[in-house]
Amino acid sequence: LYIMKSKTDILSFTYSSRGRDVDIVEPVLSKLEKDLDITITRKWLYDNFVFDILKYRPKLVIDANAIGCRNHLWACRFASMMGCKVVTFVSEGDYRYIDGSITTMLFGWNTKERLYEDLHLEWSQRNIEYFKTSKGYDNNKIKLSGATGFDKYSLLSFMDRQSLLSKYKKDKFTKVVTLAGYTFDFMFNENHSTGPIYFGKELEGIKASLFALQDGYLELVKNNPDILFVAKKHPLTENKNYDEFSKIEKFENVLILQTEENVFDVINVCDILIAFESTTALEAWLLKKHTLLYNPIIQKFNRSSISEGSPIIENIENLQKAIDEYYSTGGIKLFADKENDRLKIIKDVIGFADGKNYQRAAAYIEDLYLNKQKNKIEFSFFFFIHMIILGTRNYLRDLIVNTKIFRRFARVNHFYLRTLNDYTDIERIKYKGIYSKAIDKFEGIN
Repeated sequence: LYIMKSKTDILSFTYSSRGRDVDIVEPVLSKLEKDLDITITRKWLYDNFVFDILKYRPKLVIDANAIGCRNHLWACRFASMMGCKVVTFVSEGDYRYIDGSITTMLFGWNTKERLYEDLHLEWSQRNIEYFKTSKGYDNNKIKLSGATGFDKYSLLSFMDRQSLLSKYKKDKFTKVVTLAGYTFDFMFNENHSTGPIYFGKELEGIKASLFALQDGYLELVKNNPDILFVAKKHPLTENKNYDEFSKIEKFENVLILQTEENVFDVINVCDILIAFESTTALEAWLLKKHTLLYNPIIQKFNRSSISEGSPIIENIENLQKAIDEYYSTGGIKLFADKENDRLKIIKDVIGFADGKNYQRAAAYIEDLYLNKQKNKIEFSFFFFIHMIILGTRNYLRDLIVNTKIFRRFARVNHFYLRTLNDYTDIERIKYKGIYSKAIDKFEGIN
């Protein structure tokens, strides 16, 4: 009865109800609904993707990211095996080109190194050219749409400065500088893949940078009492000992945030974004913000190409001069001199910055959706049984979690409730409406 309930044209899975995954797929979903006049069902990946595929029997399944975890991969493979056409996007497309990285970038958890999807949409042509060296590359499946998740900077409006500062009772400040956090936590974890294993000989310089940044930011905050410094901790930072903002927390002209606000809102309210290393610099450029990299110890290490679009400042004196220059002239010459570099980086990393990546993606998906050619199903009995067991387990989990006794017990003990999905559905509806209205406005639809 559970799996014979409903039908939909397209079924979309996302990791969460807001943020990266939603920003990737929602503008595309809204465009498809308007162009094709079809029904699209949005679901939480961790609800029960197996029974959802059987229940809704979609013609096409859209997954925001097929490699980030096993559930994403399994949803892609199971949908394909059930005869659905499958489209996948990319969550993190700013790839680092190191030996062996092709497997991780294109396949992730997919140890068979073959594309189960019918259409895989990439951020940039640079990435596609790199993938051509892979044995799993398929020119008919891998296409360039540009990074749809960055279209939000053309489509949406963000929190204004007055609203955010009033919320935290900091509205007396007229100058705002954002300090973007780095994952120094990882550098001190010997087993972390993006720490010691990733950086090798560069690691000691990065570790030393943490303590230099702590001292530098302390001096900067003390010397500029009229500037509000919004210190946005990296969302994965846990250990305060490895937090570059630990020495400035108690100052009146400092606002410490971690996950309380969306990063794009924090960027939108500032004049300058300063970081040790952060790919959010590119997002700041799209919001017409100045960016500076403060690297007092080490400047050259395995870092994103995005770093080449910001001036690298090696001491606190020059960092202060750059800030003073901005507030006296409205610009920073060192930043202006890198304008051509930033244009190239944007093309190399996200493909296009015109806000129309969702349109390119939708055009590819529409062609696939309207193509009546049937998929060749490659059935695996053992994988099918594995998925049915997984779906049944999740179904039984829901029966238990949704009982009054379990809810009461879980609430008292602060357990994670599966009923988070109720909240997810509500929030997904909210963002569907936001993007639908934004696209109408962007495309001039009355």
